[in-house]
Amino acid sequence: MTEQEPMWIRVADALFFIEDTAAVAQIADRFMAGYLPAMAGAQSDAAWERAVDALQRYLATGFTPRKKWALDSDQVERALAALILLV
Repeated sequence: MTEQEPMWIRVADALFFIEDTAAVAQIADRFMAGYLPAMAGAQSDAAWERAVDALQRYLATGFTPRKKWALDSDQVERALAALILLV
C-alpha cells in the first residue's frame, strides 16, 4: 500500500477483514467524505477526539435504513485502528 494509491483502495486494503464489500464501499465513502477531512484538519486534541468518536459511533451503529450492515465489536475496533493509521 503506497500513498500514491487512491484513498478508496487504501481504505479497502485496510479493511480486508470485512467480507461485505458493500459495507467496505460505504465505509470508504463516508470516511473519505467526512471523517478523514475532519481528522486531518483537526486543530486541537479535542477536535481530533470528536472526529474519532464520531467515526467509532458510525462503525458501531447497527443496521439503519441507510446502513444495511453491522460490524461486531472486534471489527469496529480493528476498523477504527486501521482507518486512523490512514490519516
